[in-house]
This record gives sequence, structure tokens and C-alpha cells, in this order.
Amino acid sequence: ALHILFIVMARSTLEIDTITWSAAISACEKGGEWEKSLQLFTLMTQCTVLPNAITHNAAISACEECGEWELALWLVRMMINSNVAFTAMTFSAVISACAKRCAWEQAWNILSVMKTEQVESNTTVYNAAISSCVNRGDWERACWLFGVMVSTVIELDTISFSAAISACEKGSEWTAALQLFSVSTYSKMEV
Repeated sequence: ALHILFIVMARSTLEIDTITWSAAISACEKGGEWEKSLQLFTLMTQCTVLPNAITHNAAISACEECGEWELALWLVRMMINSNVAFTAMTFSAVISACAKRCAWEQAWNILSVMKTEQVESNTTVYNAAISSCVNRGDWERACWLFGVMVSTVIELDTISFSAAISACEKGSEWTAALQLFSVSTYSKMEV
């Protein structure tokens, strides 16, 4: 399909816009072809078409899929340099990419950038941050993030509870895990 796109681009007199590029990048990302997704992103910038937040998010999501957190952070820096607005999805994908490669401190720092950029957080972002604590067994940070969700009225879901409980398990904190489990059963969440 990518080969066909290049042939059509070469023969066409139509100008391919940001929406078309974004759709192609997203299709590759969703198809598990993260390398092709990033190749398209690079080609797009070489064709002097300006990527928008959707385009960047698709490329960052491709980085998330393969755990290329350094590349995801580079794309965030590109967004800053190009004055492209961030979304919660941007940060969720970067945090997840960092978590997949055990880059916990970078995942944690992304939350600070999010506050600096005044991007409203959501359940997906906090779940990604809590999940980044699991492999490390950083149950204290996971529980702290869980507490922030509760205190700021960010909706908790099954992933919120499961990730926090898993972090407690990895950190050998069975009492905290049981407390979270009891809260989840009280909240009628399936964990």
C-alpha cells in the first residue's frame, strides 16, 4: 500500500495535504508498521508539508508501539520547536514508550512537561504513568499517582486499579495491594 501511495504521489498533480499524510502515517502505525510510519513522517517534512498535532501523535504512537522513547521525545521537541499544540494523547503515548523501555525517569519528567505546557490530563495519561511504575516496582509513586487521580477527580478505571496493584505486587507491598483491591471491589471495578 505504501508503494502505491508513492507511485500515486509521483504521478499526481494533486497536492497531498496534512490530513492525507496523517491518515497514511496513522494507518501504518495501526498496522504495526512503525518504521514505515516514521519514514512517511520524515518524507512529509521533506515535502514541506507541515505536520500538525494529529500527525505528530500518530508518529509518537508508532514510537510507543516499539518502545522507541528517545524518538518519541525527539518528536515532542519537534512539536515545541514548531509551536504545534500538545494533546493528552501526545503525553500518554510518550509515557507509554518510555515505560516499555524502562525509562521511568523520562516518563515521570513528561508529567512535568505536561503541566508546564498546561495540557489537561486524563485517565489515559495517568494510567500510562502508573503503568510505568510497574516494572520498577515503584509502588509508592504508583499509589501517589493513583491518589492524584482521586483528589483531582480524574476518572479511575480498571487499568488504574490493576496497574497500581501490580506496582504494589512488584514492590512486595501486599498490604497496599489489598487496600487498592478492597477499594476496587467497593467501587465495583473488575480488576
